[in-house]
Amino acid sequence: MNISVVFRTRAAAFLAIGLIAAIATGADAPQARAQFVCVDTAASAQGATATGSNGNFACGPNADATGTGGNNNAIGTGANASGNISGNLAVGLGDASGNSSSNTATGNNTSASGNNSSNTATGAGAIASGNASQNIATGFIARANGDGSNNIATGSLANAVGDNSSNIAAGSQASAGGNNSANVATGGLANASGVGSANVAMGLNANASGNGTSNIAVGNSANATGANSSALGSSASATFANSTAIGHDAIATRANQQVFGTATNTYTMGGITSAASTAAQSGPTQLVTTDAAGNLASTSLAALGIASSGEIAGINNQLAGINARLNELDGKTGKAINGVAMAFAMSGSPWLMPSEKIAVTANWGTFQNTNALSMSAALRVSEHVQASGGLTYGTNGGGLGGRVGMRVGW
Repeated sequence: MNISVVFRTRAAAFLAIGLIAAIATGADAPQARAQFVCVDTAASAQGATATGSNGNFACGPNADATGTGGNNNAIGTGANASGNISGNLAVGLGDASGNSSSNTATGNNTSASGNNSSNTATGAGAIASGNASQNIATGFIARANGDGSNNIATGSLANAVGDNSSNIAAGSQASAGGNNSANVATGGLANASGVGSANVAMGLNANASGNGTSNIAVGNSANATGANSSALGSSASATFANSTAIGHDAIATRANQQVFGTATNTYTMGGITSAASTAAQSGPTQLVTTDAAGNLASTSLAALGIASSGEIAGINNQLAGINARLNELDGKTGKAINGVAMAFAMSGSPWLMPSEKIAVTANWGTFQNTNALSMSAALRVSEHVQASGGLTYGTNGGGLGGRVGMRVGW
C-alpha cells in the first residue's frame, strides 16, 4: 500500500524529513536504562533487594526490604525496611525495623524501630523507637523513644522519652521525659520531666519538673519544681511544695504559699464589697492585716487595741440614741415611701403638640404598696415658651405636693 503525503509549505516538508532522519538514527542507538529497578522477593537488580516474603518491596539503589511473612516496603536510595510478620515502611535514606510491627521512617537518616510497635519518624535524623509503642518523632533530629509508650516529639531537636508514658514535646528543643508519665512541654526549650508525673510546661524556656508531681509552668521562663506547684506568668517561680506564683516575676518563697505579683502591682477584688460576700461571713468578723512584705493575716479589733471596755460602753450609749432616732424614722418611713409614689405620679408631665395650646394629664403612681394621684397641665405662652404645673396627692399619708415649670425652645 502506497501512502502519499502532500506538504502545503516548504517548511513543513523540511520538518518531516528531519523527524524521519532522527527516528532512523535512533533505531541503532543503545536504549536509555533506568538508574534503579524496583524488585520483589523473586528478583533483584541495581542493588535493590527484597527477600523473605512475597509481600516485601524494595525500590531504589541499595534499598532493602526483608522479613519472613512481611509486607515491608523500602523506597529510596539506601532505604531499609525489615522485620518478620511486619508492615514496616522506609522512605528515603531511612530505616524501619521490628517484628510484628508497622513502623514508618520517612526522610534522610530517619529511624523507626521496635517490636509489636507502630512508631513513626519523619524528618532528617528523626528517631522513634520502642517495643509495644506508638511513638511519633517529627522534625529535624526529633526523638520519641520508650517501650509501651505513646510519646510524641514535634519540632527541631524535640525530645519525648520514657517507658510506659505519654509524654509530649512540641517546639524547637522542647523536652518531655520520664517513665510512667504524661508530661507535656510546649514551646522552644520548654522542659517537662519527672518519673510518674503529669507536669506541664508551656512557653519559651518554661520548666515544670519533679517526680510524682503535677506541676504547671505557663509563661516564658516560668519555673515550677516544687511538688504540685504552679508558676503562671513570665519568669514566675514556684519551687516549694504546694506553692503558687502568679504574675510576671512573682516568686514563691515557702511551702503552701500563694504569691500574686510583685511590689509594683496593685490588687482589685470587685466582689469583696458585695452583699453576697457579706452574707457568706459567719461569726465575729476580723480585720485583714499586712506586714511590709505583703504577708496577709487577720486579727480582732481588741487584739489591735482599737476599742477598750469603756469605749465600748460609750458606743453602746450612742447606739441607744441611734435606736431612738430609728424609732422616730420608722414613723416617717410610710410618708417617705408614699412620697416616691407621688414622684412617680408627677413624672407624667404633659407635652404640647405643635397645634395645641393647652394639654392636661392625670396620672397614678405606686411604690411598695402605696399609691398617689396627680393632675398636670401644660400651656403654650408663646411660640417659644411653654409653662407647666401639677398637683399630686399621696393616699397613704404622703400629703399634697405640687410643681411648676417653664420650657423655652428655639
